[in-house]
Amino acid sequence: MGQRMRILLAGCLVSLAGVGGALALASDESQPSVPSTGPFTQTTDPSREDYYDQITHEVPINRISEASKAAFGSRYADMAIVRASEPDVLRIYVVDATDEDEAELERIAAGHPQVALESADYTWSQILAAKEAVADLLARSEASWSFVEPDFSAQAVKVGGETEIEASVKERIRAVAMPVPAVFRSGPEYQAVPLGE
Repeated sequence: MGQRMRILLAGCLVSLAGVGGALALASDESQPSVPSTGPFTQTTDPSREDYYDQITHEVPINRISEASKAAFGSRYADMAIVRASEPDVLRIYVVDATDEDEAELERIAAGHPQVALESADYTWSQILAAKEAVADLLARSEASWSFVEPDFSAQAVKVGGETEIEASVKERIRAVAMPVPAVFRSGPEYQAVPLGE
């Protein structure tokens, strides 16, 4: 192959790579980016594997979430996609939500039928901070426990173990978790799994 032919082929490959990169960028820009913090969850219903893509294309999630944070300030609790019924709904959680808050969210979402306001007692940050405080307490105690996890839907911190946690330890847990409630679970289904298994 002559030198001129090799140069022409190389030029074509570079051009194609540039076009491919531009197309990839255009594709990425057309896809909405979705916040990954808080109780933002995806349904595993096999019949609705595409629901996540559907709602992110139908609802401007990022814009609504950011505008809600600005509008509700420290009372903004979090957001979640909920498949409780058809169609899927983007729920914005606000502490002690009022009718005025609902009207404000309707304005932010331009009346979109798949956006709803839910009242919350605590923000996700408060629940997560309570979970960290409880985990730190238990790590320094001799109590028998298997897990500590934040539960936004229950507006509480869940603490569990194979055996019932002692009453005195429960009181200490409730104290460090305040104002977020602590919910206790016990039973063989909560048996701790050794590391490495």
